[in-house]
Amino acid sequence: MKRVIATLYLTLISLISISQCTGDVSYTLSVPPNADNTYPPGTVVELCITMDGWLGNAQGSNWFEGFYIALGGGWQTVTPTLYPEDAEEATGTWIWASSTSSPNGATAGTGFYFEGPTGPLDGNAGNDWGDSCPSETCIWSCCVELVAAAGPSGLDLYIGVIPYSDGTMGSWGIQGCTEAQEEIFIGSIGCTTCGCTDVTACNYDPTVCCDDGSCSYFIMGDITHNLIPCPDTVCVSSQVNYSVTGDQSSFYDWQLSTGGLIQSDQTNDCSVTWSNIPGSYQISVQETTDHGCVGVIKTCDIEVIAPDIIFDSTYHICYNQTASLYASPIGGTWSGDYVNGNVFIGYEPGLYLVTYSTVIHGCNYEEDTQIIVEPLYQAPPITYSSLDLDLCSDFTNQVYTAVDDRSSVYKWSVDGTIMPANNSLSLEFENITSTYLIEVYGTDNNGCASDTASINVLANACQRLYVPNTFTPNGDDVNDVFAVKGLGVYDVDLSVFDRWGNMVFQTNSLSNPWIGNCNGGSYYCECGVYQWRMKYRDEKGFNQSKQGYITLIR
Repeated sequence: MKRVIATLYLTLISLISISQCTGDVSYTLSVPPNADNTYPPGTVVELCITMDGWLGNAQGSNWFEGFYIALGGGWQTVTPTLYPEDAEEATGTWIWASSTSSPNGATAGTGFYFEGPTGPLDGNAGNDWGDSCPSETCIWSCCVELVAAAGPSGLDLYIGVIPYSDGTMGSWGIQGCTEAQEEIFIGSIGCTTCGCTDVTACNYDPTVCCDDGSCSYFIMGDITHNLIPCPDTVCVSSQVNYSVTGDQSSFYDWQLSTGGLIQSDQTNDCSVTWSNIPGSYQISVQETTDHGCVGVIKTCDIEVIAPDIIFDSTYHICYNQTASLYASPIGGTWSGDYVNGNVFIGYEPGLYLVTYSTVIHGCNYEEDTQIIVEPLYQAPPITYSSLDLDLCSDFTNQVYTAVDDRSSVYKWSVDGTIMPANNSLSLEFENITSTYLIEVYGTDNNGCASDTASINVLANACQRLYVPNTFTPNGDDVNDVFAVKGLGVYDVDLSVFDRWGNMVFQTNSLSNPWIGNCNGGSYYCECGVYQWRMKYRDEKGFNQSKQGYITLIR
């Protein structure tokens, strides 16, 4: 935006009769208007207003309340640059605001207003008194900076000022005044063109207009509009189009700092093929109009990146298990053997490559990751000494070993009870006859579990009863007695009965055999079949009973 600097100040003085409502008002404009009462677009003008000769307070009726500055819609901004100072006997402050009178509800637009000497300091001067001045020597001066809009031509640039008394725009409701608006400038934004080759030599010419009557104007330093897209992040080696919304008839000079190849026909758009080296780069463009006026250089920062896909983990799964696949940035697609969506199913053991495809900053990009599927983990073989143990001859402590070929951790159980062990299980059998179910499975360092291997082991207790089925008590010292022999047999009660159920022999000791007599007498029983019954306690303290038949032959 151009600031027009002028050394000539326009000073206008309005002589108003000294009264209780106003005084002598004068003002200056730092930049004079054109002869047709126009200002070029973007012109910066400083307006200063001064008033003296105020006698309202000397008459005891009114104090000075402030200045309302009325502006046409062609002024783009208004900024206060000099605030008035308090008068001789005033105590208060000057503010830049709008005001509403508390007694009569009258409103005044944005300007300089006095808050005080009584009333709230709330940003509204209309609910308190004005600035007090009992003599003609009080002077109030204020300045604002006005900026004309960029166009189009014909926009209203009116400037006016109304000095308000407290009786009209303050809290003093007894004495009213009808203040008049002082017109400082009546004009508009003019019609301008620029036809030069040097920026510093461009001048506004209000006499030149386009054929259709509209204004052709040019704002120095702002002819090139925003560069699109900007800022930008692109992939290495990608091709990107850039443009500005400038005049189609202008010449455009596109430049790169480094890092790419630019393709342009010097229009308001160009194509850039960026480098394959990541880094921070810059693209710029400058417009020159067909009148030869050169605009400011517009620049844009470009970040060239090498896209990277980040996988959440490596994938090592067991046979016939699944793996959920994840990668960053999200939103891409997975492809490959045994892939369904983002799930891989390990139907077959082996090494697989799956592909993740995505779009990063407009660039299509894909990357592979590995998935290892372990072979089926068969049940580990179990080594052992025997599946049928005789605890009288075999060791009660037996070792069972799972063949380890995958560095696994093994879990053993005996009849469903988990046993502390690794690949070898040491098991001590009780001296009882029983069948045991021994099971084991392994888990390798990838978390894959094997099938379960199992064996059944029969342990025969070391406890024996030998009972003959025939004896010949004939005195030849061969098989002359009925003797029961046993191991691990205690508290014996052995009885023998004839065929009618009569007891013919009883003993509580296996060392006392039956010699064939009846009830311990000298009479020998008849030849024939006799039934025996035996009760005893085993080595575990359990009561046992046995029975059978013995044949007596003479």
